[in-house]
Parts: sequence; C-alpha cells; structure tokens
Amino acid sequence: MKVYVLNENTSINDKFTAEHGLSLLLKGEQNILFDMGQGEKFIRNAKALGEDLSNVDVAVVSHGHYDHGGGLPYFLKLNNRSKVYIMDSAFKPYYSLKEDGIIREIGLDKGLNTDRIVRLTSDYVICDKLETMCNVEKIYPLPSTNSTLYKDSLGSVQDDFLHEHNLVIKDNGYILIVGCAHTGIKNILEHFNKKYGIMPRVVIGGFHLASRTGVGEKEEVVKELAEYLLSTKAKFYTGHCTGLVAYDMLKSIMGDSIEYISTGKVFEV
Repeated sequence: MKVYVLNENTSINDKFTAEHGLSLLLKGEQNILFDMGQGEKFIRNAKALGEDLSNVDVAVVSHGHYDHGGGLPYFLKLNNRSKVYIMDSAFKPYYSLKEDGIIREIGLDKGLNTDRIVRLTSDYVICDKLETMCNVEKIYPLPSTNSTLYKDSLGSVQDDFLHEHNLVIKDNGYILIVGCAHTGIKNILEHFNKKYGIMPRVVIGGFHLASRTGVGEKEEVVKELAEYLLSTKAKFYTGHCTGLVAYDMLKSIMGDSIEYISTGKVFEV
C-alpha cells in the first residue's frame, strides 16, 4: 500500500501547502481518503502529487474537529461516489481554548446533509479489508494536551472524544490509521490488541502530544510512551499533533521504528 500525505503541519518543500491538520490518501486495492484538513488545500496537494481524489472509493473522517474534517464539503463536491464514514457525534459543537485565551468553536459544518455521509455509533465493517474502531477503553490517562478541548463554549465540560474513531486496514497483517489519538495512542493500541489479538504492523497518524496553545506532554511521559511503542514491534509514522519536540524525543529512543510525515511525503507500507 502506498501512502500520500496530502496535509500536515509541515511540508517537504514549497511545492506543497502545509496547514495545521491532517489528510492521507492510501492507495492499495482501494483508494482510501483519511481526513481532509481544514479546507481545499488537501485537494491542491493531491493534484501536485498527480492524484485525482474523484477516484477515491472510501473516505473516513476521524473526529469532529475542523482540522480533520473541514475539507469535507470540498471533497463531496469533487467526488460524487465515495461514502464518508464518520461518528454521528462528530457533528456536535466542539470548542478549544486558543492562543489568545479565547474559547472558539472548532467543529464541523453541521449543515451537511447527504446520504453519502454514513454516521456511526459503534465499530463498523466497511468491507472485508476495512473496519472502523471506536469507543476505545480508557485504561491509561488521556493526553494532558486534551485539557484545552471542550464540549461547551464556557469551557466547563471537557471533551470525552466519543466522536473519535480509527481506521483498521487488513493488509499483510493490520495497518492502523489514527487522526489525533485524543483517547491516547496507548489506549488505542491496547484496545486494538484486545479486539484483534495482535498489534498492528504499521501505525500512522498524530498522537496529540502537543497543542497549539503551547501545552506539551512532560518529557518523562513521552519517553515512557516511546518505550511502550517500541514494545509493540510496529512501525510508526507520525506528525501533526504529535509535535516536533515530542517527535524528536520519540525518535531518539525509537530510531528507525518511527518516522515523521510531512505534506508531500509518499511512502510504502
């Protein structure tokens, strides 16, 4: 399977336009789009890579934040055949404390109304090779960087991230795709192992070890996570909300077991 990074906070060169967000195109037996960034940039970056997103067969939006599903209206206009799988609760209001100290809504376009959007409430089998996995059991603490994310505009109700789900691809073992891992990458992997009886061979996505307000996980937490990730024997590709500082710490311990993904990067898994 070949992976095209259509959107991430950084880019490999100035041919591609980066933004705070995530979008991945996965090409194998099917063309799969996972997340869509904030707006149209993921489409422009796909064109720069020579990829036509009107050919996407299956699309998944990982959760109800604008930097992952803001491009949904543009995708629906461009592609007239793909279903889009998303948690039903992803269309509720969600809020974040921003750098200027103001709480702002960061949710999706609630006016979208089409039968091409499949709203889920539980794990879902898309086909024999694709499944979604949600309602992750929270055994270990969630990322501390979730502390600025809310379900109300007053900041009195913390987000529980029941609107987040993950994509599981059966391909010579399992490939796990996560958006921000708000429920904790360790919890997600333990939940995956409990469900499938094995760890994935590849994990791609953000681990939410940093936030735009400058909050980041403590060094000891990141180092402990690195040792855990190494123990799974999986190969990790990460970026976006993992943050460059945390990534450097992970890399120093995990070595070749982890790589950073930037807009424009293409790799095989």
